[in-house]
Amino acid sequence: MRESSITNLKDDPFIGRTLDGRYTITEAVGRGGMATVYKAHHAVIERQVAIKILSPKASGITNINKRFYREARVVNRIQHPNVLDVIDLGQTEEGLLYLVMDYLSGESVFDRLCKGKLGARETVHVLEQVCRGLGRAHDLGIIHRDLSPSNIYICRESGLASTVKILDFGIAFIKDETRLSMPGTVLGTPHYMAPEYAMGQDVTPASDLYSLGALAYEMLCGDPPFDSEDYSSVIVMHVKDAPRPLIEREPGVFPRLNQAIMRCLLKKPQERFGNAYELHDVLESIARDLPAERGTGKIDELASTKLRSETPTAAPPPAPAGYEVARKYVDKVKSDRQAALDTRTAASVKDLFDQLEKLDVSISESEGLSRDMEIKVAATKERFERAQATLTDEVKRVKGSLGGLENEMAKVAGRRKGVEHRLIEVRTRIADMERTLGVGSGQRATMPDGLTGSYEEVARLVVGWREAKSAEKTVEESLDERRGEMKDLEFQLEQLRENRDQNLARLEGQAAGLRMALNEKQAERARVYKALMEQGAASS
Repeated sequence: MRESSITNLKDDPFIGRTLDGRYTITEAVGRGGMATVYKAHHAVIERQVAIKILSPKASGITNINKRFYREARVVNRIQHPNVLDVIDLGQTEEGLLYLVMDYLSGESVFDRLCKGKLGARETVHVLEQVCRGLGRAHDLGIIHRDLSPSNIYICRESGLASTVKILDFGIAFIKDETRLSMPGTVLGTPHYMAPEYAMGQDVTPASDLYSLGALAYEMLCGDPPFDSEDYSSVIVMHVKDAPRPLIEREPGVFPRLNQAIMRCLLKKPQERFGNAYELHDVLESIARDLPAERGTGKIDELASTKLRSETPTAAPPPAPAGYEVARKYVDKVKSDRQAALDTRTAASVKDLFDQLEKLDVSISESEGLSRDMEIKVAATKERFERAQATLTDEVKRVKGSLGGLENEMAKVAGRRKGVEHRLIEVRTRIADMERTLGVGSGQRATMPDGLTGSYEEVARLVVGWREAKSAEKTVEESLDERRGEMKDLEFQLEQLRENRDQNLARLEGQAAGLRMALNEKQAERARVYKALMEQGAASS
């Protein structure tokens, strides 16, 4: 499971506990509305693992429990190096479900993008491995449905090439298995959603390839192919608009890589790559032909410093005889020493100017990164606010629908009760007439018309009562459905707020780090400039 920072709450009931006699929880590494992820130690085999424990609130929602079980079943069916493995599944003493997974060290593509866009080689390296994992899943009839920067993890190990893992198969579509959502229901992240899925149509492996194309687009240019202030507009753009060619957004991108990504983003699934393996082979060919990339790292100032040796001063020969000759000799020695001093001073001034020039370039780059991060923080805030407003409006709509259904239920229940009261009245009247006439049910053929009419009215009332009862049941089912929808929406709203706080805290922390680095560079520039001025004053 991915590693991230989180403040451990002292009153967290799971810190220090041992689950199932094997997993000793040491710290919390990630917390959301649905679950909390902990770092744990397997006491038997001496192994670090990650444990995702469902929250008490989420555990009360049937579909979330089912998706928890499904995620464990799906990844163990896939069994691939590029898919995060679920080692175990269990239940706490409180009845909360938990998954045990590999503990990963590295960063998600989302975290990597917060530092800046990726180069072509790094992007292709990530995409190739994702294609391998997707190819295996697709072979088994499993469609991920939620490929996004947060669900692709880059594991980094010292001295080894990075391994990429696909995370979170919680909303995956599995062929020939019972759906956990109604047909037409759309789940997932809007910025990476295939057009056919956004329209509520069936998903195919090509739907995952579209999401992967949108992800690759953002990795190379820093922004997704479609973006807007609200999610509904993003979904409409996926369905109707053609994305701007990647090569226009990022002119330096390798042309064949641009073509491959833009093919993934075609609207018709049949026009994309046939499967993940075909895309992998294309990427593998591109990787062989990619030109060497220039480094983008900070220039090491030590590498640019010229090594200079002191001008050696030879021991003076014995002074020749004669005063004039001796005076000229002394003047020459003084002149040579001053020349050496002037040479060293000039070299020092040049070195200071070189440092200033490099610092100016570095400060300009840092200012750009800092501005970009501030813009990203503001955009993220606005995006979450829009999403929260959309969910809040949806909650209001469902509440209104609930109110209408409750009114309808009251009317139907009133109608049923009216029929029941009338039925009681007629049956009482029939009983009175039967006692008065001294007849029973077996003699109804010879009874007076008034009594026969009452029997017929009873039959009609029974039919009416059954119809009212059926209508009441239908309304009650609709009410239950709306109440479940309301509960899910309120849960999504709470989860959105928590995700907003976590994402903004992370981004604002990165923005603060960039500002601190910029301040340090500006302070260093001021120091170098002061040294330059002092050198100039000394020379004059």
